[in-house]
Amino acid sequence: MKNLVKGLVFLKPGVVLLLAISSLGFSQDFGIALEFDGSDDFVFVGNDTSLYVDQFTLTAWIHPYSYSEPLPYEARMEIFEKADEYWMNISTTDRGTRDIGEVRVGGKFEGQWYYLDSEYVVPLNQWTHVACTYDFDSLKLYINGQYETAREIAENHTNQLDSLNMLALGCKCIKSPLDSIEAQFHGMMDEISIWDAALNITDIQELKNKGIPATHTSIDRLKAYYKFDEDRIGLNDGTTYDELGLNHGDNYGAYWVVNELSIVASRSASAQQHLLKQNYPNPFNGVTNIPFTLSQPGNVRVTIYDISGRVVKEIVSAPFSEGDHVVQWNASGLSSGSYIYEIKVGDSSQMRKCMLAF
Repeated sequence: MKNLVKGLVFLKPGVVLLLAISSLGFSQDFGIALEFDGSDDFVFVGNDTSLYVDQFTLTAWIHPYSYSEPLPYEARMEIFEKADEYWMNISTTDRGTRDIGEVRVGGKFEGQWYYLDSEYVVPLNQWTHVACTYDFDSLKLYINGQYETAREIAENHTNQLDSLNMLALGCKCIKSPLDSIEAQFHGMMDEISIWDAALNITDIQELKNKGIPATHTSIDRLKAYYKFDEDRIGLNDGTTYDELGLNHGDNYGAYWVVNELSIVASRSASAQQHLLKQNYPNPFNGVTNIPFTLSQPGNVRVTIYDISGRVVKEIVSAPFSEGDHVVQWNASGLSSGSYIYEIKVGDSSQMRKCMLAF
């Protein structure tokens, strides 16, 4: 089932700027996950009335193995989707304004689709926490417990009471398990939750670091919780279990696996994370600043790549102290477009983009 594809650089024509920064904190820590093969694995949940929401919070831990496109006409792989209501997915191609590895979250609001795309690019073969909230005024996206982007929405999110608006995990929503599936997820997922409430950033960070305690102040607004901690390593008994008991799913092919990262990660490490911020200005003309925060001292390397993955320049390779830092990149002499830049502090990475525009 596993296909541990290596490499983090995915580019589109032009020059895309990606920044990767190591973080001990970006490891999922809950022991067991559900693995999807990117071909025919999915979970079909259905459309219980408990899944209807007016405002919402959606959360998931994801660990993609590859961004190879499952089907030629689907440029994404779904984390989960409830038809005509809400969804999370990752781009698998460079198309339009989206780049490979970007998160898209969204929903339907009084008949209109609204969505957000991340600047963050989800790296392969490591855990990333994604959260989305809607509070009647705006849609917000959080990556690894940090605010990413938002947009105002004047229309209200309305429950689509069509009985065919099913919830599916690991693929595009389908009306029946007998339908052909699209946009299959390739990798592991864990700790998926759906709430009828817009949680704040403190709540989002708490979910990321500790999961969902029974004492959570909004626990009565939790509608579905797929923790995947059943003792079924290497098995598939045909059911994916909702901790609330209301929305168990029919499991087609996905297997419970041990999350190797949890062996070396800890919740204390998860709470201590290096933070990558967006470069500024963006787009930029010649010179841009790359800000980051280290939770502890470490050796930092910043490298620029072109669209083919060729190294253009190493900006810095030096020890940095704990705290806030900014490094500057002078791109004079390079062509306009998108570039990749990578910041490493240890073994794992985050990624972001920006645009050079002379």
